[in-house]
Amino acid sequence: MIEAVPVERIGEMTTREKRWLDNVKKAIYDSDYAYLADQKRDRCFPELCKAIDTAKTLCRSLNGDDTSPRDNKRRFLEFFGGPEPSEGGYQSGVVVDARTGKEIRYTLGSLVYAIRCMVHENENLDLEESPDYQVLLDWNGPFRYRSHLVSQFADECIVVNAEMLLGIVRERVTRFVSYIDSVIAMQTHGLIRIDTRPPLCSIRPGENFVVAKRS
Repeated sequence: MIEAVPVERIGEMTTREKRWLDNVKKAIYDSDYAYLADQKRDRCFPELCKAIDTAKTLCRSLNGDDTSPRDNKRRFLEFFGGPEPSEGGYQSGVVVDARTGKEIRYTLGSLVYAIRCMVHENENLDLEESPDYQVLLDWNGPFRYRSHLVSQFADECIVVNAEMLLGIVRERVTRFVSYIDSVIAMQTHGLIRIDTRPPLCSIRPGENFVVAKRS
């Protein structure tokens, strides 16, 4: 959706939209420092999921779309979903929803949305804690193949390589921020200098991600 935002509209953000952008930056910043402080199991995904929700709202606002909480899942997937299985994207095997008892398959976007819903309810999905849920986060491994995002056996629960998924989510959200701040930087300074490595020290409320990073 961000590709459809008119460049001139970014330069005319309202006070509310600027606050949403600051909140996205703050969530990324907090997630990075939670990771460095060895609090990744408890704080990284909640912070990044907040970043996605706020970025989605900001993007819709810049496009002139409805920003109410209606149809949140559909709008979340429109913003974050990634390629569909028909386009070569991920699709899980069948699992049973622990809450409804219904069979379900996941795409990458719906997998992240399921995690988002659980962390918003303060539920713990850490594999080591053996939660009763169909999607579990494995922070330790060992992973048979480091490049594999998920493991699923005999249509049982989905075990996610948490570090890898965290990187995917973080990269998508920071790409959103870098696009917005790149436009602002060019409009106000005629300068772009980008560093997206963690921690994003320049991502603080009131600072431009692109030009605030010092050498």
